[in-house]
Amino acid sequence: MIVAKLYDPHYGGASGTTAAVFHAEVQYMRESAAYRHAAVHHVQHLAPHYYGSWSTCIESEEWPVPSRDVRLILTGYVNGKDMTCLSPRQFSQMERKAIMRQILTAESRFYACDLCHNDLFPRNVLITAPSARLGSSGPPRIVIIDFGLATIGRSSADVYSADDPYLLSERYISPILRWWRSLGETNIWGRWVDWDWNQWLTETFAADKPDITPEMLKWLHPHERNHSFFLEVLERNRVCSW
Repeated sequence: MIVAKLYDPHYGGASGTTAAVFHAEVQYMRESAAYRHAAVHHVQHLAPHYYGSWSTCIESEEWPVPSRDVRLILTGYVNGKDMTCLSPRQFSQMERKAIMRQILTAESRFYACDLCHNDLFPRNVLITAPSARLGSSGPPRIVIIDFGLATIGRSSADVYSADDPYLLSERYISPILRWWRSLGETNIWGRWVDWDWNQWLTETFAADKPDITPEMLKWLHPHERNHSFFLEVLERNRVCSW
């Protein structure tokens, strides 16, 4: 099955306005570019299969605009539900941890090839085949959708050191750094996560620790850079590099 995603300014919230047309055009360009970029860097399996994009002209009955351009993206149908349509209580904590690991791993693989999703929330994560709940067997699997806000290339907004423009392009940055949560920071995953997030990060992605360097700390909030975990990791890495 194939899904058609239409970018029609008529349904952009302000029909016929320049802003609606611009919004539809930008989202179409970003999403189609993101799919092509993912394919070039061999991470396309983490998103719906991309079949291509087209433009067409639709006649309009609204005066004074006789017609309008509508963009179209075709993707593979994903047999699943987004996380906002599922209750976390349907899943064991082990299953939820497996889901979150997949999400962070996928997002980090995108980021490693300089593809930034920029809208990664539960509504844009589909869960497929979670045991028998959706009519199939096997462990839960995630697919990330909706790349309408995606960008290619890293931004200074990604880090907390605006005076350092060197963003380690095409380097893998561990989720330990990019997803570390400061005290009081809002948990966007809500009830899906009922465990110590930072401790889980350090345990789940422990294999990343030897590759953490001081220059990667710019992805951490300044208040967190002196956390004992990072001080110990950097000291261990420094000793091992001698």
